[in-house]
Amino acid sequence: MSGFIRRNAIFISTICDIVGDVGYLAYAFHTGHGVSLPQAVGAIAANTGQVVLLAHGDEKLDRNSGGKASAAIRAIRQAAEKLTSRMPVIRFSQHQNMWGFGLLMLNGGGLLSEAAVRLAHNPTDFAMITQAVSGTTIMAGLGGFTLASSPLVETQETAERLFKTGAVFLNIASLSNIMLAATTRNPVVITLTTAFVISGLVKFLAKPRGKAAPAPAEPAKSLPKPAAAPGLHKS
Repeated sequence: MSGFIRRNAIFISTICDIVGDVGYLAYAFHTGHGVSLPQAVGAIAANTGQVVLLAHGDEKLDRNSGGKASAAIRAIRQAAEKLTSRMPVIRFSQHQNMWGFGLLMLNGGGLLSEAAVRLAHNPTDFAMITQAVSGTTIMAGLGGFTLASSPLVETQETAERLFKTGAVFLNIASLSNIMLAATTRNPVVITLTTAFVISGLVKFLAKPRGKAAPAPAEPAKSLPKPAAAPGLHKS
């Protein structure tokens, strides 16, 4: 089971993120707050990024790998690949994950923008303060994933460290959802919070793609022995 999760970590976390985003929208409309323009723009960008990560996030599964779960993942990935094939930037890019995580960052930007506008009118609004912290940590976490997936980072070791750091920030962002779930005790909020928490934990197992392994250290060379002085002989 752990091996299956590691091989499909980005796919699984993306599915959880989709569940969480849908739950958040349902809760926003149910409470009558609706979705602001910055949130709507961020959500659209996030949905696009999620499709990219479903298609290209993890290494491709072997067609011969058995199990209904693997077959379902392959089917979803193939459908996502058909959608991304219509996006020239994604289709011809060698760094699809960079674009996927970068688009997800805009979701955090939307949350932060809305919170900043509302806090300008009411600086003591605790909900908006929490949302601002959540948006900032989401952007920081996904920024780590975006940088790790970019050509600026060449080695696997550095990319994995950025992935782990990004996962820490994303789990901090989940704390705001946990506080909301504990306060409202709403089943939808509890569901979306659970989805985001699982997504954040699974991201700790995600592996960057297409990075070079660190070069092995060269063995130490022995120094040549000094030549004997001329005219001297060893007994």
